[in-house]
Amino acid sequence: MGVGHAKGSARVRRREAKIPTNVLRVGLRNTHKVKKEALRRAMAAHGVVTDIKVFPERQYAFVEFATIEGASNAKNLLDGRLFNKTRIHVLFSGSGFNNLINTACWVP
Repeated sequence: MGVGHAKGSARVRRREAKIPTNVLRVGLRNTHKVKKEALRRAMAAHGVVTDIKVFPERQYAFVEFATIEGASNAKNLLDGRLFNKTRIHVLFSGSGFNNLINTACWVP
């Protein structure tokens, strides 16, 4: 990871869940270059990660934590930070992890 901090656009922020959840939506550029294990290591430094699903064709990933506290820690510390030479945008997801993966029509 790198240094620096920038907040995401208002358009992206409107999609964030109104209350914290244990699932984060991580916006990534060049997702095809992001290794799932590298993302897991970065997130696991802030809480117990139970699952990750990367969608390279859509440039985002979902990260499920064991607790809301872990997800909140990761969001607060990683949102807008450099990861794999690009800034990531971290939002609380409004749906459960399994619902997001199984919903084919959900588009960010």
